[in-house]
Amino acid sequence: MSGVTPERVVELAAGWYPDCADNWHTMLARLRAQAASFVPTWLSALAASGVELPPHLAAEVADSRRRTAALGELTRAVCDRFPEVSAVKGIAVADRYPAELVRHMNDVDLVVSDERSLWPVVEFLRDERGLTVVKSLTRVPLPDGPALLVSVEAMPDDPLQQRINAEVGCFGWTGDGAAVPGRRRLLADRYGPAEHFAMIVGERLEGGFSPKDVVDAAVLGAALDRAAAHRLLGLVTELRALPEYQELCELVSAAGFPVELVEPPAAAVRAQRRQRDQDALRRAVRHPVAESLRLLQRAEIYPCRARGARRAAWRVVERRLPVQSPVRNRLWGFAVPARRIPADLRAGLRTPVGNFVLVNGSVIGAHWQRNPAVEFDV
Repeated sequence: MSGVTPERVVELAAGWYPDCADNWHTMLARLRAQAASFVPTWLSALAASGVELPPHLAAEVADSRRRTAALGELTRAVCDRFPEVSAVKGIAVADRYPAELVRHMNDVDLVVSDERSLWPVVEFLRDERGLTVVKSLTRVPLPDGPALLVSVEAMPDDPLQQRINAEVGCFGWTGDGAAVPGRRRLLADRYGPAEHFAMIVGERLEGGFSPKDVVDAAVLGAALDRAAAHRLLGLVTELRALPEYQELCELVSAAGFPVELVEPPAAAVRAQRRQRDQDALRRAVRHPVAESLRLLQRAEIYPCRARGARRAAWRVVERRLPVQSPVRNRLWGFAVPARRIPADLRAGLRTPVGNFVLVNGSVIGAHWQRNPAVEFDV
């Protein structure tokens, strides 16, 4: 058993935000501001602990439960139709939660082997499951070349409800684009508790861990036998995410969840940190322009230090980078629909769901629109 009880979940929130521990109204406001996906879990834990929720909060828990069930059904439909598709995190974690607790799901995360396998899944979601809107299309830089991530969504009947989202990607590990490289697949052909746990570890590369990540780790950790726990340690070592794994193990332990995880040796964590720093320095020396651009562009995507200043600097630099520069292929690309794109445009992308221009920032500047052969569909 994971030891994930309603009481421990409430205690986790109190320990995470101790200044709110004695005031549930303040705690709810803090969670909504800083850990919104954890709110339904916390509310369901309160209810299971005997607290009578106001009707609107009880309805919120029920809506989250229905959403998780709907996304679980969608996940199973895709995997039944495409057995080679791997569903990561999401329902694989939610199904392990105690019945009285809710795990809110924002979307469905699906991994395919390559771009050729991506479009049939997207078309299935669009044509047979009603996810008719391509929300976004992103090109993610990996060490062996860029990979695509497509996000599709279905509009709810009630415009105030959260949309149903599914993300289909040609890679299994995003990394951080620098010290921790991305990968097309994890080191296993199947995804079990160890692989899903590694994906939770990866959340740290995109920002700080949240209480939801700690509960996810606790329920997944409880599903690991000794061999799987050691496989997890080997996996995060190979992925170069030992420091993040160590941090998550410490958070699970500090929260009081009785889960036995194989913690990494401190010397191995220090050695990996040093190796990551040394590799980053070597890349900066060999590819100073690309690495500097990646460092600045990261502020467009993830929380980071001095984010406002870095985003401002990035937008100034990006406007001066030629549209046809090859270095843009080593950066994140964000697809903008286009009615017409020239054949020689490096940033052009033709897909079964439309034509796009891959820009590298959140602003479509005049430098993208100067080519008269490009006609944006916005």
